[in-house]
Amino acid sequence: MKEVEIPNICKMLWIWIVSALLFLSPRAEAFDCGSTIELLAGHIFSPVIIGADRQDLNYLSLDVRYEFLRPFKPMPLFLEATYNRTTKGPDGYMAGLTILVRYQFPSVQFILPYVQMGAGVLYNNIYKDYSQDLIGNNMEFNPQLALGLKYKISSSCAFHLEFGFQHISNAGLGDRNVGVNGIGGFIGFSWSLK
Repeated sequence: MKEVEIPNICKMLWIWIVSALLFLSPRAEAFDCGSTIELLAGHIFSPVIIGADRQDLNYLSLDVRYEFLRPFKPMPLFLEATYNRTTKGPDGYMAGLTILVRYQFPSVQFILPYVQMGAGVLYNNIYKDYSQDLIGNNMEFNPQLALGLKYKISSSCAFHLEFGFQHISNAGLGDRNVGVNGIGGFIGFSWSLK
């Protein structure tokens, strides 16, 4: 039986999502209550902060987020699907799901500042490389924190800039768990669905 390669499945999924977003016709006012979809791309650089003497592990990230709940007007919750490909350090990929909670500050003109945090799980193939000790399990956790600006382009579309910190580790569940501490920037767009 042939093994299905996760990266090819992820690439097909991203192509389908991007294609679907291009043909959406959003109808809601930006920043109002209602579901949104966000598509962001960025680059994370590590090591930083604690353990700055660790091995490098830099990666490109493509994230698709869906606002699935808004318990309070300034606090939407997002489900994020992410695909990361390393650019420096051990070769490989990480793909997974994250839950994000965001606090949106009052908007100034067309700009909406926000802070968000979240955590989730990442499946990866980097753990197979025993020349590194950063990632030691096929499933890793990814707590993260970010600051962002959302710039309203139209009533249904906005441009995003984000700067954030990401940590990746397996909480001691694998045979290696030095972990990754990285910072980076993201750019992207969001579309209101309602």
